[in-house]
Amino acid sequence: MASGISEVAPEDFAGAEILGHREARIAFKGQPPQAALDILDIFRSSHSGISVEVRTNASIIEIELQKAIPAVHYAVFRYPGVRNASTSFESSTSQIRTVVVLELTASPFILDDLREIATQSLMDETRPDILDTISVSVVRSPFPVLGGLDSATESLFGGVITLGVILIGFLVIVAGSLAWLFLRRRARRGGVEKRE
Repeated sequence: MASGISEVAPEDFAGAEILGHREARIAFKGQPPQAALDILDIFRSSHSGISVEVRTNASIIEIELQKAIPAVHYAVFRYPGVRNASTSFESSTSQIRTVVVLELTASPFILDDLREIATQSLMDETRPDILDTISVSVVRSPFPVLGGLDSATESLFGGVITLGVILIGFLVIVAGSLAWLFLRRRARRGGVEKRE
């Protein structure tokens, strides 16, 4: 559903989230266009057990986030003195947050520089007034590595749930439900043998 809507309404689609086993949310910058509502109606008619909340007037669209998150991440990650970085988007606070691991020789003022670089790259990649909509945060990790890895590899974790993640999450839920139903029916029919 989300991928279809993003294809027919890329300038209006603000994102989608799976909220629970039978709940989802889809957001639009303004009012959803009719093509998006048609896809939503088809989804609802074939998935009656799943509730989909539609939100309007979102402050940022997914296309902007798809540009903004990598721009901020790589601007910070490539800065001298940064060993590693992990970037995500916090939808509840509308903030792009980058956690960094710094070289031992990094300047004590590097975080101020990184915040400035991150903010500028965000505006350069999207629009000058983007800071009216979302903010940028760069914080130092209290650990010498991110994610338990002892390497200088980069990590780009978009907090925005992208269409691929939504689809994978949905397929995992459906596959798990189908497997559970299959095993339950098989057990009721006596098809599961007990082994000693």
